[in-house]
Amino acid sequence: MAKSMKESEFYQLAKRHLPHWTWDRIENTVSSGQPDTTICHGYVKRRIELKIVRSGKIWLEPSQISWATRMKNSDVVGDYVLSLDKDIPILTHFYDILDHAKSDRKKGKYFVNLPDILVHSIHGWTVIDQNLR
Repeated sequence: MAKSMKESEFYQLAKRHLPHWTWDRIENTVSSGQPDTTICHGYVKRRIELKIVRSGKIWLEPSQISWATRMKNSDVVGDYVLSLDKDIPILTHFYDILDHAKSDRKKGKYFVNLPDILVHSIHGWTVIDQNLR
């Protein structure tokens, strides 16, 4: 079940379900906030931030919000959040995540309530694969 799944396990699960893509996981300490995974298929390249849904929320670091804001202002496309809620994969464009992010000052992080973004998201491995292309 995804509730106890680690992000590294989610990465392996996603690779198994999206085998046509070449995967590269990057934990970037130089320019924090960038998505942690790059996938390529032919001439298509996507940057993906992997997140496990916890208590109906996707949690983001302030650096991730800052990075996404800079990219939104530069009209870069192809940046997504791939989240896992229980066993359901959910793909959401980073801009939609950004539009619904709220601050949790106690934790010093941002979060998105899953119901707020579901209308903007794609669900299921097959549909996600088709929409990333």
